[in-house]
Amino acid sequence: MMKRIIWAVLLAASISACNRSSMAPTPAEPTFSGPWSGTAHIIYCRADDFRSCSRNPTVQEIEVLFTEVDSTVTGEVRLGNGEEPLRFEVSGEIGQAGKLSLTGRVDRPPMSHSDLIVSWESRVVSGVMEGTFATWNNGGIGGMTRDLRFELSGVRRRAVRR
Repeated sequence: MMKRIIWAVLLAASISACNRSSMAPTPAEPTFSGPWSGTAHIIYCRADDFRSCSRNPTVQEIEVLFTEVDSTVTGEVRLGNGEEPLRFEVSGEIGQAGKLSLTGRVDRPPMSHSDLIVSWESRVVSGVMEGTFATWNNGGIGGMTRDLRFELSGVRRRAVRR
């Protein structure tokens, strides 16, 4: 009889503990969805034409618009100062520890060149997207290649315009 009472008490305690843990609030995961803006600093440049690197502004504006479904992210990255920024269509996955990995491309007019985002690694920390990405330009027919690496700086969520 005593064994039954002990088992009943243990069973009741474990059921109670399970109910409490399942009702505990789950912390929200950082999300990449929505519009973001900030700057991207060039931290590396290599080009066939040595003057090509010096012509690039070392700090460029960046605007990002991501859509997130489960762990898949798609969207657009606009990079550059001025009237005609590069517009990359991107896609990728959110992996371990909330790290977003993307690739993408922008095509230029026929017989020209393509710019590629060959790697993008970022996280959201305290509401700020931080990380690095690299672009590569194939130079087109008879053109010169260029490899740039950037660091995100102050990239924050923007309010949605209505």
